[in-house]
Amino acid sequence: MKAILKENKGITLVALVVTIVVLLILSGITINMAIGENGIITKAQETARKTNEIQANSQSYLNELQQDVAKELANADIEIYLDKTESNVNSVIITIEGTIKDDEIIEIECPDGSKVQGNIATYEVNKNGEYVFWIRTKKGRHISRSISVTNIKEDGIDLTGLVTGEDKHNHIYETKYDNNNHWSECIICGNRINVASHNKVLSGNPATCDVYVNLGKEVCTDNCGYEKQVERLEHIRPEKLSWQDYLGIEHIVFQCERCGGRGSNGLIEYHTFDINGKIMNFMQMINEGIDVHKCGIKQCTVCKLNIDLNKHSFYSNTCYLCGKQYGPTATIEVKQNILIEDEAKIDLINNDIQYVYVNVDTKGLNLYSVAAKSLLGGNYQVGIPQLLDKQGNLWTYKVPISLKDRTKNITEKMELLFEWNSSIGTGEVLDGIYIGYGSLREEISPNIIPVNTRPTIISIEQINEKTVGEWTTKKKLKIKGTCPKREIVYISMYDDTGKAIFENKATQVINGNYEYISDYGIEAFRERNFTIKVKDIFENEEQQILKLSKVDSQAPSIISDKEYNKEWSKNKFVELQVEEKGIGEVQIAFNDESDYKYAEKKDGNYIRNYKFIGDIYQEMQGAIYLKDGLGNIRTERISIGKIDGTSPTITKVETRKEEENIVVTITANDINEKLGQEGSGVGGYAITNTKQLPEDSMYQENNEIQLQESGIYYVYVKDKVGNISARYELNI
Repeated sequence: MKAILKENKGITLVALVVTIVVLLILSGITINMAIGENGIITKAQETARKTNEIQANSQSYLNELQQDVAKELANADIEIYLDKTESNVNSVIITIEGTIKDDEIIEIECPDGSKVQGNIATYEVNKNGEYVFWIRTKKGRHISRSISVTNIKEDGIDLTGLVTGEDKHNHIYETKYDNNNHWSECIICGNRINVASHNKVLSGNPATCDVYVNLGKEVCTDNCGYEKQVERLEHIRPEKLSWQDYLGIEHIVFQCERCGGRGSNGLIEYHTFDINGKIMNFMQMINEGIDVHKCGIKQCTVCKLNIDLNKHSFYSNTCYLCGKQYGPTATIEVKQNILIEDEAKIDLINNDIQYVYVNVDTKGLNLYSVAAKSLLGGNYQVGIPQLLDKQGNLWTYKVPISLKDRTKNITEKMELLFEWNSSIGTGEVLDGIYIGYGSLREEISPNIIPVNTRPTIISIEQINEKTVGEWTTKKKLKIKGTCPKREIVYISMYDDTGKAIFENKATQVINGNYEYISDYGIEAFRERNFTIKVKDIFENEEQQILKLSKVDSQAPSIISDKEYNKEWSKNKFVELQVEEKGIGEVQIAFNDESDYKYAEKKDGNYIRNYKFIGDIYQEMQGAIYLKDGLGNIRTERISIGKIDGTSPTITKVETRKEEENIVVTITANDINEKLGQEGSGVGGYAITNTKQLPEDSMYQENNEIQLQESGIYYVYVKDKVGNISARYELNI
């Protein structure tokens, strides 16, 4: 019951010879027309007649040949098939055999040209492709047959049992720290080396509870960047409290046993009063819209002192009870071609005395005495204010300021207190309210900063880590300079976009000199301008522009898709597109460094193609190693899954009789036994009466197939990606 195969795959030798003869005749006529004795024009009609005659005769011959071929094919019973149909085999044997009713097959020519005598031949192949065989008969006929082989294991990377490769990269270390230690840490993987304890030193004043002392900072002398502000201590309460009224608005809770502080340097609290059953201080009363001056005499609920609330209580031109402003105001000016509103920077270190100029708007009051002092005391000396000029209500004073010890490293700013006495006093009236406390003074809040010469940047040395030609992977920068009279400077670096490479790295100054080594990653594929800034504790700053180029510490990176696990397939074709901004010369490897090959450069990026085969049913991670011409290495991951290279398995074939038909039930699965997992799943079932593979149209989804006759049949199962099972022979 062997079926006749496709009949259009061959032509007999006779037909071939006749065709060649016809073509030769036509060619000869054409030449004669061109070069004949009488010329083309005169022979045109004759040539046309002869050509038509020959064409008619040729067509007759061709018709006869076609009839002969059809007759030969009808009489031929030739079968060609594979010994194995399942997928991913290393080789298959092609068998071709047959008979011709009115003739005899005497020889079969194989695809490689070898010849086998008789009517049957076998031929082993180990590559997929189309294979053509020629059959020669006793009567001189030549018939061709071909077969496609697609189930041989293809070239590609077999991912079955994939074990993901390790991460590989060049460590890029940067300095990191916590409260106790500093170390070098890779910005890619977080690996830590050179862990060491801080060498902590105090820069500035130690911890104190004195509120007028600017506290110093604890820094590490190893230039790691560690810096911690010294915390202010708590005041120490004496056992016996001393209640004192302070300006009619507050009471002194105690005098600190540690710093001796009282007044604004002690702990002061607002008086609190019972107002209609609610305990409130002055600010709460003001916020709730209560007219403080109409509350009369009240006793403080804490200190039990009686406070007269009927009168204004002025301090720094403001009534602390109601917020009314009264009296002179002052502004500060530094005569060094600098007008400062918030800060006054004067050189007290390189000069014995500097002058701060104070402009006072008297508001028409007579100032009969003035005074100035440093609220921070200690390091500063403040002289008696000298009246320079009167322009109506605008009086100008100059205040001499110096340092007690100009060799000392000053880490605090001075707050100048400028105060005066005026004609204001008790008994005077403002807005109908008597003035009870009339001491007017002005605290000039701008800070006075002792300035020496700015920090200097003497040199910036570039230290290349690894070089190839003009390129380097990393530049360390050794920054040197001076900053007299200081213990610490702060160093920063910014790129041409303003982004900080590093910022405010505390660096110790020894004998007026500092040195800082930057160990941070800098990228400069093209020429870029970087700004180095050095400042002292008082914000005196020096900066320098540094030009850098051909610095590449970044390995290439994948910019194409990294997910290949969404659809089932026999294999996965992956095109890796890689971006490299620096030196170039990109190499790519999959999961193993022995796979490194130079990538093809295309449209500014780098490309390498892979074909993955095997069996990867669940999502797996494959390591992609990327390396540039400087040896910068990066490992990235791609997700791979749903690769099915295993054929389905027929486990059972059952038959039963239904009326005039035979029903065949096929049981199969698509399980990979080694993996213990199912692949893409069974997609179709087919039965033929030949060993030749069924065409795609012959497969059906239903696993029950009806037959009408007994005989020998062959069962095939195909999975959803096209893998075909081993041939199952069924004898009914």
